Amino acid sequence: MLVRVIILLFSSVFLSFCGVKGKPLPPEVPREIGIGQPQYKGVDQELKEAKKKKSKERQ
Repeated sequence: MLVRVIILLFSSVFLSFCGVKGKPLPPEVPREIGIGQPQYKGVDQELKEAKKKKSKERQ
C-alpha cells in the first residue's frame, strides 16, 4: 500500500514537469504559401502582358 502511494506521488510530480509551459508562440518568420505564382492555364501570358505594361509605363 505504501509503495503504491509513493509511486503515485512520484509519477504525479514527474508528470507535472512534462510539457510546454506558457502560451504557445507563433513562428518568428511566417512560412510562404505556395511558390508565388498561380498554377492555372494562361497565367504565363497574363504575367508577361502585365510586365510589358509596367515596363511601358515606366519609360
